[in-house]
Amino acid sequence: MREYTKFFKSNIGYDRFINCIYDKYKSLGKFSGVIKLSSLNKDESFVLTRLFGITMKENDNVSLSVKKFIDIMKKSKFSDFDISVLISEYLNVVLSSKKEDINKKIDEEERFYDSFIKDDSIGSKWLKHSILNKDLAYNILHKRYKKNKFRI
Repeated sequence: MREYTKFFKSNIGYDRFINCIYDKYKSLGKFSGVIKLSSLNKDESFVLTRLFGITMKENDNVSLSVKKFIDIMKKSKFSDFDISVLISEYLNVVLSSKKEDINKKIDEEERFYDSFIKDDSIGSKWLKHSILNKDLAYNILHKRYKKNKFRI
């Protein structure tokens, strides 16, 4: 674990901020935008005031730039700062955006159907046709796949 991750983990006041950065990444697929925190608690207002150099009080609603956060960190004693490493280590997650998650699910479903399309039988031709045309049969198959994919 990097030193900067340990630094952020050592104070609970950063928790919501880091989670919001992750949510923004999931939404945008990149580290940018503005993080909005409402009703700061005492710990959050203290650590974020020190980090950003802007007075923030308990119960304040604040908007904080992700880019500014990255710039602050790169100018700090943590010059090797990498936001993707921080988020991964802090939250113990593998970073992926919503778009990447959706594409992964689509690929998984396609591989599932492909496992049944192995020859030129009538059933295989029907399944290929249903998938290709996204017809009523495909809609039923897709709903059943989503409902039962963990039982397979």
